[in-house]
Amino acid sequence: MNQDARPPIPEPGTVADIEAGDPHGDLLELEAGRLVILRVEQLGADIALRLTGPGTDGGIEADSPTGDWDAEELAFVTPQRGIY
Repeated sequence: MNQDARPPIPEPGTVADIEAGDPHGDLLELEAGRLVILRVEQLGADIALRLTGPGTDGGIEADSPTGDWDAEELAFVTPQRGIY
C-alpha cells in the first residue's frame, strides 16, 4: 500500500459518527508484540469491533451483549509488524 494513500492514524479519544449498518475503519501500522486495546463507547448503537491484519487469520471480533449504551472492547497482541 502506498504510504501517502493511508488515512491518518486516529488519536485516542477520536469521535466518529457511525450510522446503523455502515462500516467504519481506521488503519494502524504496528510493530510485532504491541498490545492493542480498542474501546468504543456505544452511544445508542449496538456495534461490533473487528481487527484484521497480518497473523489474524481473517480477523478478531468482539461483540459483547452490552446492548447499545455500554463500551465494546477488544484486546490483542500483534503477532507481526504490519498494517491492522
